[in-house]
Formats: sequence, C-alpha cells, structure tokens
Amino acid sequence: MFLERYEIIFAPGQREVTGHEIILASDSRELSDHGTPMFPCGAYIVDLSRFGGGILPWHHHEIVSGAAGSVLQQHNVRPLISCGTLAWIPLRSENAWELEALKSFKKAHDACGAEEFGYELAVREGLSRIWLLIVQNMKTALEREKQERPADTGRIKAMLGYLYRHYREPLTIRDIAAAANVGERECLSCFAEAIGAPPMLYLLKYRVSVSACLLAETDTPIIEICGLTGFDDPSYFSKSFKRFLGVTPSGYRKKYGSDHRNTR
Repeated sequence: MFLERYEIIFAPGQREVTGHEIILASDSRELSDHGTPMFPCGAYIVDLSRFGGGILPWHHHEIVSGAAGSVLQQHNVRPLISCGTLAWIPLRSENAWELEALKSFKKAHDACGAEEFGYELAVREGLSRIWLLIVQNMKTALEREKQERPADTGRIKAMLGYLYRHYREPLTIRDIAAAANVGERECLSCFAEAIGAPPMLYLLKYRVSVSACLLAETDTPIIEICGLTGFDDPSYFSKSFKRFLGVTPSGYRKKYGSDHRNTR
C-alpha cells in the first residue's frame, strides 16, 4: 500500500518484525494483542517514513475475517492475503475507490479512538468497507492468480518465508531459490512477477526496515544493529540506510529514537 509519498509493502507470508512486532499464525492471522479481549482492535498512528522499505506482512484479524474457517475468511480474506501477484496495493487520493478506502481508514481510526457508543460497529464497518473495495477492485488479479499461476504462489511464499527467517545470515539468490526448489533464473522471474523487485534488492530493503525499527525502539549500539540485520560492513550498512531513508543510522536514531519520543 502506498500512502502519499510513503511506501508500505504488504508481502504475503509470515515474518518477524523487530520493534513493531507482528506475530502471525500459520493462516496469517495476527496473534499480537490489541484493544481488549472483547474487542481486539487498536488504532495507531505511525510515521511511515520510519520504515524505509516499509515491509509488513499481509495479515488479518477476526474482526474482519470472522471465525477460522468462516465463509468470509475462505472466500474473501484468504484469497487476497495468499495472492502472490499482489505484493502491494497502492492507495492514492487521485483514484476514486482508493480515496474511499483511505477515508474508511480514517473513519475506523477516529471511531476507535473516540470509543463512543456503538464505535465497535463503526470500526468494523470501516475495515470491512476497505476490504470489500480491495477485493472488488483486485478481482482480475485474484482470478488470474487462481487460474494461471498456482505453482508460482507457493514458490514465492516459500522463498519469502525463507528470506524472512534468515535475513540475518549471509544470503545469495541461490539460497533463496533453493527454498522453493527452483533455479536462480526462476527465482528472479517469480520475484519480478510477484514483488516487482529482484530478491536481493527486496532483502536489502527488508534489512534496512528492520534496522530502522531497532534504531527507533531500542538502545542497541548501531554497530550491533548492523550485524543483527545481516550487514557485515558498517560502511555499506550506512550507505544502504541512507539510500532508502535519506539519513544516516545515527541521524535516524537522533530523530526517531526513544529519547526523542520521551521528550515530545
């Protein structure tokens, strides 16, 4: 999803997010607690520029999908979150349905924050409206995915899953391709079709995204974050970080780190 000039990539499959943690079940349902047990939904404002590549996994909540195995989940939620050809969905105010979705986001967020009588229904209405708009307008891609490339969906999910689990380690295209039992050329083709970027660029953006969270949410020394996120060269880490975020790791921490948040 793109919001204004910031990019969030909702990628299929499961991954670990350090800092802003999203813990998923095998069916891509989020397990992290939000709101209350009776109404597990929370409203948050996040500066999207803090994520660089902004890589977040496709995931869903029962507030939209209903109980596991429900018709809503099977017919409307699962096909979308497992669609390998929808690596991201742009939402821009220039397009009518995308603008409507953005307004529904704000409506749900405001209702959740106000907690006025009946707000739970308003939140669910807004979120369901967003999902309906996406499903309706992504119908062609969803049908094509189902009919034409079922094998590629499994392959890209396997490769992304491997990447998310092993991003801290030295990785090559061969390593990523082996996760799906395909050759390097097929790996490149799958990423081009589903993600729109080569696997090593995607990996680089993912590492920068995780490092940004660590810089903002922890006091871990920058040199340690470099190693924790798969960079073996501090100079290359700094160069890559600035490439995607426009600022050095130290400058980013100064702007978004815990000391900055506590003084606002």
